[in-house]
Amino acid sequence: LVMTGLFFWMDKSSSMEGSTQNIMKSSNLLQNAYSLLAMVTFIFWWCLMAVAFQTYGFEIGLLWRDIWVEAGPSVAFMTVDTGVLFLGELLLIAYESEWKAVKAFALTPLVGPGAAICLVLIELELEGTAALLNGAKKDV
Repeated sequence: LVMTGLFFWMDKSSSMEGSTQNIMKSSNLLQNAYSLLAMVTFIFWWCLMAVAFQTYGFEIGLLWRDIWVEAGPSVAFMTVDTGVLFLGELLLIAYESEWKAVKAFALTPLVGPGAAICLVLIELELEGTAALLNGAKKDV
């Protein structure tokens, strides 16, 4: 989730002319960046799930104890930080489409929070680009 903003540092779309070609180029680059991030975060998610399963099995109570109840201050902070970051990303998506935020939340157990957010952001980018190119005004 934290890495999703890195690609925007290289984005030059604000200084480009708003031509159809530039819009498509920027949109495709952004979609490719989200796709790459989705793949990387999906792999990390399943690696973390494998480690968690090897350590805790189906004992969710033990996992909860170690990341919250009996966690040290740094681990508890990271638990809160990760939750707040995920909720912030969901709110960003919900600003555009509440159903897309629900979709991202529903996808999270399957593909992980980072990949779920990226997959939905790809959809939002596709819709926004299509609306921009068709001259339609997007409902806010």
